[in-house]
Amino acid sequence: MLGSLKQNPVLSLDKLSFTTTARRLHHQLRVMLTGSSAEEVCTQIEAALCDQTGMTKIVFTFTGQGVQYPVIGKDLFDNFSLFRTEMHR
Repeated sequence: MLGSLKQNPVLSLDKLSFTTTARRLHHQLRVMLTGSSAEEVCTQIEAALCDQTGMTKIVFTFTGQGVQYPVIGKDLFDNFSLFRTEMHR
C-alpha cells in the first residue's frame, strides 16, 4: 500500500479506505491511521513499520456503525471512571 500511495499521491483516500475494508479478508495484525492526504498516510505507515514495540492492547474502538443498545456511551461514561477521564481529555 505504501508503494501505491507514493506512486499515486492524488489517490482518493475515501475510495482507498472503502477498498481496504469492504469485502476483504482482514489480517491478524492491523494498524489504524488517520490523515487528510496520501502524504500524511504514507508518513504514518512508515512510522508504523518502524515501530518495533510489539502488540499493544486496544484501549477503545469506535466503529461508527451504531451502538449495541441506546445510551451505551452514557452508560460507559457514568460507570467507568477511566472512560469518563479519557472523554474529558
